[in-house]
Amino acid sequence: ATEHHQGMVLAIAFESVVKLFTFLLAGLFITYGLFGGLGDVLGRAQAAGLGALLTITGTGTPGTAIVDGGLLSGLFTLSGGTVVLDNLTMRNGSRGTNNPGAFGVCTGGAIFVSNATTVTVRGSLVADNQAPNASGGGICVAGGGTLHLVDTTVRDNVGTFGGGGLRVLTDGTATITRTTFTGNRVPSLGGNGGGIENQGTLTIVSSTVSGNSTGNGNGGGVAVDDGQARLTNVTITANASTGQLSAFLGTTIVESTIIANPASGPNCVIGQNATFTSNGHNLESADTCHFVAASDRVNTDPRLGPLALNGGPTRTHALLAGSPAIDAGDPATCPPADQRGVARPQDGDGDGGAACDIGAYEVRGGAPRLLAAVLPSSRAVQVGHPASAFASIINQGPGVAEGCAIFPVPELPGVFGYQTTDPATNLPIGTPDTPADIAPDAT
Repeated sequence: ATEHHQGMVLAIAFESVVKLFTFLLAGLFITYGLFGGLGDVLGRAQAAGLGALLTITGTGTPGTAIVDGGLLSGLFTLSGGTVVLDNLTMRNGSRGTNNPGAFGVCTGGAIFVSNATTVTVRGSLVADNQAPNASGGGICVAGGGTLHLVDTTVRDNVGTFGGGGLRVLTDGTATITRTTFTGNRVPSLGGNGGGIENQGTLTIVSSTVSGNSTGNGNGGGVAVDDGQARLTNVTITANASTGQLSAFLGTTIVESTIIANPASGPNCVIGQNATFTSNGHNLESADTCHFVAASDRVNTDPRLGPLALNGGPTRTHALLAGSPAIDAGDPATCPPADQRGVARPQDGDGDGGAACDIGAYEVRGGAPRLLAAVLPSSRAVQVGHPASAFASIINQGPGVAEGCAIFPVPELPGVFGYQTTDPATNLPIGTPDTPADIAPDAT
């Protein structure tokens, strides 16, 4: 026999809820009452030798585990040990200085790394953070710190005096892999590095730097003010400043990289005291980057698609059909995969031989496979009145779908037209009644 004691069950459930609420209150009091937030707790734990290995992993779908500073404080101050931040959205952190003349202060609105700390940020979003009256709007690496950014987006951060997305100081090291920097800004006059500012050791591989800006400073995308920088299969485009890539001191090496189509200013500004080396297989839309290797291509349009989700966790610029960057990269330095995780090399131009593409994106070999669906905006259509419908065309790859257009079958009486839209916003883009190229894994 089975007995049901509903009153006892309700009492146990109520007790559990009370205990859970009490634990939450205690955690909030300890974190924000006794300490200055989660970042302060982690920093003190590491300083006490408790942070030798710390991993914070967001659960659920990407972007749902959120650390939000409400523009009231920085998010993470990491000093000592090894830290992994995985599958997190880190937003609205604000860490600055009250001294508006402190041009060189680097604070890191979301993440400040120092004191020989090794930090890996993986599969995450660092967005809408700021460093008021300081630099390193999203992230600052200082004090012998080491940063690894992997499969991450750094966007819409603001560093007043430099490094809108990231600043690496003299004794810092940053390695950026399969990551996108976009929408980051340095608003002050003379501040450098809208996306990234480097004085330490910087390595960028299979990544995109697009749509960042400075006030009137240099390096709207990347500014190498000193130290060492190496760029391999990077796409730098649509940045606004007096140079998308700038180098004034230190050593900069560029290979299999696209620097093209700035929003304003030239592609590159190279100072007389900088050591700037092209290892070849680079592509520039003008001739300002000192690309003099026999395999470099200057005054060449790379034929880039818009910044979009073309597969993988981050946005990229696809290489459209006929791009001169296809199969033109360096086989000696070709990474094993592009920014989306697509294996390299592939036969993107269909000549029977696989070769690495220039930039962060690898065109898949083979013919495209298309899926299409049409959704009418209204099921009731009156004769003589306009009717509209949304048609989604998905290219499952592996090749680029060229010249995609829409027309009625059979032909209908009246006037028919179509307009390409941005799949993220449904807003019109391009010219009406104009065929469009659709990259693999794009819509």
